[in-house]
Amino acid sequence: PDADGMPSRQESDGLHRIEDLMEKSMAGACDAVYAGRFTHRGIREFVFFASDTSAYRKALESVFTVSPGHSWRARAMADTGWSNYFDVLYPPPVELERIRNRRLVDILSEKGDALQTPRRVDHFLRFRTKTSREAFLRALSREGFNIGSMPEADKDPIFPYALQLFRNEVPEYAFVDRTVIAFWERALQGNGRYEGWETHLVKSP
Repeated sequence: PDADGMPSRQESDGLHRIEDLMEKSMAGACDAVYAGRFTHRGIREFVFFASDTSAYRKALESVFTVSPGHSWRARAMADTGWSNYFDVLYPPPVELERIRNRRLVDILSEKGDALQTPRRVDHFLRFRTKTSREAFLRALSREGFNIGSMPEADKDPIFPYALQLFRNEVPEYAFVDRTVIAFWERALQGNGRYEGWETHLVKSP
């Protein structure tokens, strides 16, 4: 894991393959439903729900025989209320936003982007009032963002004031926390809504 306890880009591909194999093997052996995963302190946990757990260990052994190199352990427990899903896997709003945006970073990496070259990244936001949009911009005055567009009110009944900003950045995991989550939180606090970001692919030579 990296300093944040998350897998490196090189490690992610192997973990995705294991995940796919595990889902197929557990579905075939136990009729199991894959509920999700979470990662913390260098450990990745996968959660399945099944009506019969008698064959789950054999199913997992087959996966890690095909994909060796990781230590693993597993256990089965009763969870009729799906508390592992609702209390552990289903993230609070800010974590859900972080997950969504890290997936976009992963897509760039999977398409061959080394995520080392700064490039233009556009951000899109909306606000309830013109005043809240102006307050958001004043708070960003020293952060090097440029205004792409700032049209007058449109037909959106709740957030009629749009804002497009851009700055050169490297769209990697740190960027998600440094810029995206910061925008998401500021917009939420300032009568606004962060709608997302976009950029272009920079392939490795």
